[in-house]
Amino acid sequence: MFLFRSLSVGLIGACCLLLATRPQTAVVLANSPPILVMPAADEPTCDAPPSAPGVTVIDVAPSVTGELLAQLIALASNERITAIDDVAVRDGHAALSALALDGRQYVDVHIASDAGATRRVLVLAAK
Repeated sequence: MFLFRSLSVGLIGACCLLLATRPQTAVVLANSPPILVMPAADEPTCDAPPSAPGVTVIDVAPSVTGELLAQLIALASNERITAIDDVAVRDGHAALSALALDGRQYVDVHIASDAGATRRVLVLAAK
């Protein structure tokens, strides 16, 4: 009986400690659907793409075309697409424009700058 009480008190104490030290989270619900605003053909898509290393995730509909996909990925003037799904490409913009999502769930795009910095863009296609 004493062992059972000790284990119970220890488990309750561990649960209280975990609850007290858990990270705070915030849930934000948007009531309005997202609006996609596409720039005109003569406007640049983005002046300054993210400069922090890591992965940029773009979520698109499965019916998006390759041309629209190429417009959604923002490149700086000194950046170029070097690989799509770990396959090296010479002209990344043309290869991305010719790409069809046809049942694919994601596209992994590697981007490199003239200074040697690299970053990745992950395009997710929801089903």
